[in-house]
Amino acid sequence: MADLRADRVAEVVVTRPGGARLRGSGYLVATGLVLTAAHVVGDAEKVTVRFNPDRSDEWSAPARAGWFGPARTDAALLELAPGADPFARQVEPVRFGAPGHDNAVLTCSAVGFPLFKMRRRPDGSLARDACHAWGHLPVLSNLRTDTLEFRVPPPEATAQGSPWEGMSGAAVWADGRVIGIVVEHHRAEGAGTLTVSRADRWAGPPDGPGAELLRRAGLDIPPEQVGPSTGDIRVAEGYRAQARSIAPPELLGREEELEAVLRFCAGPSGYQWWQAPPWHGKTAFTAWLAAHPPTGVAVAAFFVTRRDATQCDSDAFARAMADQLAALAGEPLVPAAAPGAHVREWLRLLEAAACRQRQRGPLLVIVDGLDEDLSQTASPPRPSIASLLPRRLPDGVRVLVTSRPLPGLPADLPGDHPLRDCEPVMLAASPNATRLRHEAEYELKGLVAEDAAERQVVGLLAVAGEGLSRDELCALT
Repeated sequence: MADLRADRVAEVVVTRPGGARLRGSGYLVATGLVLTAAHVVGDAEKVTVRFNPDRSDEWSAPARAGWFGPARTDAALLELAPGADPFARQVEPVRFGAPGHDNAVLTCSAVGFPLFKMRRRPDGSLARDACHAWGHLPVLSNLRTDTLEFRVPPPEATAQGSPWEGMSGAAVWADGRVIGIVVEHHRAEGAGTLTVSRADRWAGPPDGPGAELLRRAGLDIPPEQVGPSTGDIRVAEGYRAQARSIAPPELLGREEELEAVLRFCAGPSGYQWWQAPPWHGKTAFTAWLAAHPPTGVAVAAFFVTRRDATQCDSDAFARAMADQLAALAGEPLVPAAAPGAHVREWLRLLEAAACRQRQRGPLLVIVDGLDEDLSQTASPPRPSIASLLPRRLPDGVRVLVTSRPLPGLPADLPGDHPLRDCEPVMLAASPNATRLRHEAEYELKGLVAEDAAERQVVGLLAVAGEGLSRDELCALT
């Protein structure tokens, strides 16, 4: 079955009685069939469907409306003229989905040609570029109107009307299935909210008008339910809460670094290695990314710290990653198992999560504090966290690691691992992290300058290396 593809996104150009022209969006859901909004083509005298518009491989075809959905669904199927496709392709039909009625939020995307994407071409003429809109769909919204609410980053308002004019008919995708089409933008709901007609409301009687087109499109059978499993929200939110507890309330002065990470996520799969000495804000930066991931980017994060014995070796890393990736892959949590099982699951689930995430956006794996890994000093020694990172990443996966400049990469990392060829990016010191360092050093000097008992406590903490529990401090003092 086919997933969202750019070469099947259509611009629908309509000529109405009197010569007025209207533009909408659509998607080639099966050979010769384009799904769009009924109000775009309802009273058309002429319909032209353009694929890859204004590109070297553009092709267009006349079309006619062959099916209109039940009242209030605003859905339609266009039939392309026979032989219109210059490549004579037989395309796989899309899969249709239904979001159900659970307390869930789906990650969705749609591609169309809205007004705010108007661009001036080199010859001075105007044309609309494509908009790949990513956002979220709270399943329980719009119950009264039996539609869906698609929340996306709001564009700037336009003087000519709704910035989303022309987006009507764009297919809305979730989990590799078309769950509906964009049909309306209610301005009262803000510039970032679009109304979606539900695909599970389109089917009519098996012998009704357009039944043959519905069968060709795959709408003659009930759409499959899509949505996160019960564990997805709980597990994902648990790790997100952990990141929020580490992250600063507000990330200040990191605009350039955030832009660099966005470019990294938008590029090909690979590794990026950020380095900085202590008190430069590495962990604050990565925790902020994990707690506030860029739109469309799924994040699985692990923060290595010697202050917590459960967070400083490869076993802990593999367990945490397996939990997070199981949620992203829509699989049950990995139960406690024999040593090494979580390592195998981490590698398997990375592939599974990447495959499921591929049509939604990139998957970013964050490993913060690689220099604090105590795996190889444990008894018995374990493989380092770095050595568990695969040489060849699944398509769509990016890995961001951070560390201090020393001690460098662990000895058990293979010589041909891409991290060894990764040029470290030096993270500039954050003024806010520097301020906190000065305050901490001032407080430490004050403690050392006090009586012998306080100096003794500071010394015990320093010697302990990994920190002391409350009970240990009580016993020692």
